[in-house]
Amino acid sequence: MNKKIELILVVLLSSIVIIGCARNRYLPAVAEIPDLGPRPTLKEVLKQEYMDDFLYMYDILDRHYPLFEISKRERGKDWRSKKNDFQTMISEVNSDREFREAIMSILGELNNGHTNLLIEGGYAQYFYSMLYTQPRNSWYFTQRKVFEQDNVRARYDLTNESIDHYVEQLNPTSDDTIRNIRTYDIIDGKVGYISVQDMLTVDDSERFRQEEQQVKEYLNQVKDYPALILDVRGNSGGMPEYWTKFILALLIENDISTDHYYFMRTGEKFAPLVDHFHPLTENDLDTFAFPQETIDVIANTDMYTTLTLSISPREDSINYKGNLYLLVDSKTYSSADTFAIFAKEKDIATVIGSKTGGGGVGFGMIFFDLPNTGYLVSMTPIIGVTEQGIISEMDKTQPNYEVNPLRMMGTDGKLILERDRAVQQVLRLEKLLEE
Repeated sequence: MNKKIELILVVLLSSIVIIGCARNRYLPAVAEIPDLGPRPTLKEVLKQEYMDDFLYMYDILDRHYPLFEISKRERGKDWRSKKNDFQTMISEVNSDREFREAIMSILGELNNGHTNLLIEGGYAQYFYSMLYTQPRNSWYFTQRKVFEQDNVRARYDLTNESIDHYVEQLNPTSDDTIRNIRTYDIIDGKVGYISVQDMLTVDDSERFRQEEQQVKEYLNQVKDYPALILDVRGNSGGMPEYWTKFILALLIENDISTDHYYFMRTGEKFAPLVDHFHPLTENDLDTFAFPQETIDVIANTDMYTTLTLSISPREDSINYKGNLYLLVDSKTYSSADTFAIFAKEKDIATVIGSKTGGGGVGFGMIFFDLPNTGYLVSMTPIIGVTEQGIISEMDKTQPNYEVNPLRMMGTDGKLILERDRAVQQVLRLEKLLEE
């Protein structure tokens, strides 16, 4: 435990996310993608090759995937014990579509949002483009080579033209941008409200600058309010810089930091990470001040490291002194869940709603291809543990106050307060609504 890797925020975040779990609605300009050439011919897959691809995937997961114990506890059965059932399912496959659906069903039994098969329709273009926004010394950047293989490019129609088309389709007008956030008073002069639909890319684009200006203007309006609500219900993640360098950095007065712990198994797919991890020993397990349930799970891994996440206030922070509330639900996932973890464990905000979807402490995803079909599989490489010993993927984030998180919007785009139990809980805590 005396070994700790302290990384500056930029490097840490490039490791944590690889773009979150869901397709972010906006992409930064990507100018460095090489000339990929025309789309290779998609080969016809033989029936035995479907089985070969399944067995290849199973072997990689068997040797690398760190969360089997968690899925076993959630599902009541070890995923690996169902290998024969999975093989029977694949033996009945007769087309690419049937294979894709079978693999998605098989991976779905792991119950992990970062571990899945990438379907056609823009996902490969999105992730490939985002890899080119990563630092060149990042191990994530090396994954671009997986996407550039002929079998993958053929499967996903990954060409410069399709990437340009997808980026153009994904980046919205300024009116669309404003709808990512909503700012208004729940109670005039007393309770402010900001909802965030996606954790978007923080960059120099006109899109972000318009959004930033809207938030800054509203925060200056509410800086003396007794209460401010941040609503990330339904937010499935994206870029953590959105809250670390933008939303929260505009609110806090002092530096705040937390330690996150990362545990992984050994395997050739993780070779680029090995230099940043230490062997996990019995002595290490004895020194962690974690719940026994957490110790039992991480004992099945081989290596670990510790990263410190530090967040500093911006020069234009309002240094908010009122009560901050964060609304969450089961769809609050990945980097949005990281926000919930940080807010709760560092006592920055009172978290209200339902248990989140988890995934907030992790390295995002790695990708590998299936040789015959060219499909890409994403996989979470580590078990993430919070400073208080909570396994993000297993325990999720438990709110301070658990209420029905259902959010209903009126035709004016504002919450229907009489039906919103989470906002009502805020008002009760602020003595603005009777019990």
